[in-house]
Amino acid sequence: MIGIEIGPEVPSAEGPKVSDGVARFAARTYAPLRVEDQSCERSDPCDPDRSLSVWFNNALDPESIDVADIGISPEIPGSRISVRWNEIDIQGATKGNTVYEV
Repeated sequence: MIGIEIGPEVPSAEGPKVSDGVARFAARTYAPLRVEDQSCERSDPCDPDRSLSVWFNNALDPESIDVADIGISPEIPGSRISVRWNEIDIQGATKGNTVYEV
């Protein structure tokens, strides 16, 4: 929760008068971004060739994310990465008995 206070004596855009008091507003912002879940874990591994997904606690802005900046180790040849809502989805020829780090 954040608080916003404006004034007193804020000038008007329409004339010489200024505001008399203080205007107070309360607002919420998003929680810090964190991983909520992923599709595969060491205790519940994925089958080969299955897509990998990572879910976050907030919506992601696909316009501000360059998928080229998302690293995968070891590399998945021909992988396709998509960002939608609160998820990063990685499709490609994953291998069995391999741990991937995103």
